[in-house]
Amino acid sequence: MNFYQVLNIKKFPKVISFIGGGGKTTAIFLLAREYDRLGKKILITTTTHFSLNQGNKASQLIIEPEYNKAIYQIKKYEKQHQILCLATKILKDKRKLKGVPQNWIEKIKREEIFDIILVEADGARRKPFKVPAEHEPVLPRQSDKIIAVMGIEALNRPITSQYIHRPERALFLLGKNEEKNDTLLTEEYISKIFFHKQGILKEIDREKEVYILINKVDKEKQLKAFQLAYQLRKESTFPNLKILIGQIQDLQNPIKFIIE
Repeated sequence: MNFYQVLNIKKFPKVISFIGGGGKTTAIFLLAREYDRLGKKILITTTTHFSLNQGNKASQLIIEPEYNKAIYQIKKYEKQHQILCLATKILKDKRKLKGVPQNWIEKIKREEIFDIILVEADGARRKPFKVPAEHEPVLPRQSDKIIAVMGIEALNRPITSQYIHRPERALFLLGKNEEKNDTLLTEEYISKIFFHKQGILKEIDREKEVYILINKVDKEKQLKAFQLAYQLRKESTFPNLKILIGQIQDLQNPIKFIIE
């Protein structure tokens, strides 16, 4: 199943925000390509940071720190390119892009230039599982749909920096001693971290459409993914939550199963 089919968007424009780890950027660009094939106008941006390489994957990368000038640039290029990427500056190391302020998202949506605005609202340093710090995620209030991503390879692995971005936060939320750490990231612990008041889905309106994407699931990992999905579904406090099991790298059939 295609990603856009799962989201089932009928009215545009829409803001879709991505948090977590384990394939956010890949999921964003996959969804952008799917909507591109449908003839939609897409903006990719971030409220945190992108790599410059990621930004250059779009049809046109725009770097502009002033909102009005950014909109001018967008209007200049949007007729030629379906997928634009917007950032405000190149950081000193010349490998990262600084994202846009949160309030830009609402203003850009009101411009009605784009059908879909895809926002990376979290960074995970390429780890399959991400636990947010107190100031994270940087989630736009205007998000119509929120997609929290995790990689199945983190399941039952040690809660260390090898598999988890901010393992110390995971241990804190679980009430574990960081100095004597032999804790594995079980289904129960993943569920607790997702729904903890300081966890992955913290401060998200319970009425929002929320998706948890369990990513990188091949046939050998499907049973584990189903067990995790049902644990998440059992513990969920979100009435509109859907659990997606898939492999975003599979461009033809990225979403294998949906659990509602």
